[in-house]
Amino acid sequence: MGKTFTICWRCGSLKVTAKKVALVCNECSFSISDGDYHALFDFGRDAILFGVYYRQRYEDQIQEHGEITRKYCLAEPPVVLSFIGGVIAGGIIGNASYDLVKSALTRLADALGRRKLAKQRSLNRRTFATIDDLALIRKLLNDEEEFRRLAEAIAEYLNGMPNVDQAVRGAIIDEQGISKSVAAIVEIARGIDESPRDDSRRFVYVSANGRKYHVNGCHCLPDVHRRISLEKAKREFTPCKVCCQK
Repeated sequence: MGKTFTICWRCGSLKVTAKKVALVCNECSFSISDGDYHALFDFGRDAILFGVYYRQRYEDQIQEHGEITRKYCLAEPPVVLSFIGGVIAGGIIGNASYDLVKSALTRLADALGRRKLAKQRSLNRRTFATIDDLALIRKLLNDEEEFRRLAEAIAEYLNGMPNVDQAVRGAIIDEQGISKSVAAIVEIARGIDESPRDDSRRFVYVSANGRKYHVNGCHCLPDVHRRISLEKAKREFTPCKVCCQK
């Protein structure tokens, strides 16, 4: 299956270490559980595949023929494009600015530029990134309008595409149940945002096996931890008696 690449959702670094209970970025120290990482990755893949690729194909048919005359069986996007879909979705959910998302993509482009990339996708194994994929990332970085169009398509996919042509939406639903709940993805993606103004009021930190939640900087918090919304923490955990006392 070839080498597996892991990308930091927050900063775009490829220097991510797999520890016992989480994946931890060596550059920005962001940590995320393996399950959450792959859930967000899968959503990014679907956002690109169905919210962009399939949608464009079916909208082209509607424009040309006035109806959908045939269905498609499109290949999954490369790993790096699935990451782009996920990081843009995370930015939309977490209200991250264009500059913050751009910073992650810039770091990723720099890392890919130092690697020997495939000229085209492999039919036998999953392709991490190709030369064309790197060119696309650079295009998004240099063309804010192109980035905006992609972000809008992903945002519409995230919201269930209610304003998309019903025939197009129906065709995509046939391919992949677009109406499924994205609540879990929203919860995961919110944890990526590093906005200081939100941290103390909206987010707290938990360890993989702990039963208590902590505020940032608590000495009881293990080195490997993840950030979740305070609302979720109150439902599933108890407050730390050291740092969460009023």
